[in-house]
Amino acid sequence: MSILQTAQEDFEKLKQDTEAAEASAQSKYEKDMQAADVSKAKKTAMVEAKTAERSTVKVMISQISEDLANATKAYDAAKDFLKGVMEACANKAMSFEERQARREA
Repeated sequence: MSILQTAQEDFEKLKQDTEAAEASAQSKYEKDMQAADVSKAKKTAMVEAKTAERSTVKVMISQISEDLANATKAYDAAKDFLKGVMEACANKAMSFEERQARREA
């Protein structure tokens, strides 16, 4: 009879240990799942923010490209105008023949 009682006590202790381990594992699993859900939500929010930022940057790039094209056109026009003004205002030295012809005239 004492052998049966000892076996029953051992099985009761084993049952309690197993139930405690299962409860601990369940608790850890729930904490890990909650942490994974939080992490997933953060990462999803980051992806959405980066996508929005990317589209904003694309718009900015197109605007800056247009501004660059307009500035390049204005620069080229100003350069052409300056070239014309420089040619008109240049103090051209007369050649010897031109000065001699001018003196004789």
